[in-house]
Amino acid sequence: MVIPLILCGGGGTRLWPLSRPECPKPFLPLLDNELTLFQQTLQRAAVFAPPLVICHAAHLPFVQQQSKAISIAPRAIILEPQSRGTAAAMAVACLYLKSTFEDATLLTLPADLVIHSHEAFKAAVDLALPYSGKSRYITFGIQPTRAEPRFGYIETADQIEENVLETKRFTEKPSLEIAEKWMAAQKYFWNSGMFLMPLQKVLSDLHSSQNILMQACFQSLQNSQNVDNVIWLDETNFSQAPRLSLEKALMEQADQGIMIRANFDWNDAGTWRALWELQANNPDDNVCHGAARVQNSTGCYIRATTKRISVLGCNDLVIIETEDEVFVTTKQAADDAGIFAKE
Repeated sequence: MVIPLILCGGGGTRLWPLSRPECPKPFLPLLDNELTLFQQTLQRAAVFAPPLVICHAAHLPFVQQQSKAISIAPRAIILEPQSRGTAAAMAVACLYLKSTFEDATLLTLPADLVIHSHEAFKAAVDLALPYSGKSRYITFGIQPTRAEPRFGYIETADQIEENVLETKRFTEKPSLEIAEKWMAAQKYFWNSGMFLMPLQKVLSDLHSSQNILMQACFQSLQNSQNVDNVIWLDETNFSQAPRLSLEKALMEQADQGIMIRANFDWNDAGTWRALWELQANNPDDNVCHGAARVQNSTGCYIRATTKRISVLGCNDLVIIETEDEVFVTTKQAADDAGIFAKE
């Protein structure tokens, strides 16, 4: 049985000032005439089974309201009192599910990705499922289109069959120089952040390699409160879990992993430049949201919330207006918008 696990921990700080801790990227309507990224992830997940959702306690209203709006009820919602990384989220999910779904395979999905081709995504998961039954970790790799130091990378080895390869190594966010070398090598793929993992293998490997994390998550779940399938984790215990990514805790040490080459569109929607790339499809390559008027300008991303923005004679700018901020930068520099989110 496949049980989708949706992780809503991403803060989306590079999309400041629109994405804030009180309303982060997954719960924002970032694309015109589309659902939020969380709602799109719910739709992809629900094809397999009702998903288990893990989010920060402060974001429970978003999860409940946005799930209800598209008539998809989560299996349960686990509330983190603070973020401790994706490894802790996975550990809590496995501990919660193990008594009822001992033989389950978890389809782990970040809540903040843009994937429009749902059928192609399902086909990739279906291709992966027979390998998960052999107690192997499976990830979905994206063919790089540029040297991108923001992403994790997967080094592949032998091809097993078409679009199925052995994994050799996971590496988190290399330098630009290394990313350029890997781009030329043709055997490296972007890590999509999506995994298919046998529940029992995850528990066994975490117990072996991350005992402190497992103890903290177990005690936090033991002392949690469950109200109508909303599980409030105990903060005192959960705060003791080391802050680790799933890749660091498991994938970088895993043997005999499998990568499915993704034949579906994928965008992490992680920066203003990435959102511009997703939507720039008119002759002047300007993308406008809200009240904006643009003359003699090209390649701009403009988002107005409360006021009209008028742009004249500008190229490759990002201009974001919210109730309390006006942010202006170039598309190239916009990747560093998160420096203001820390202030």
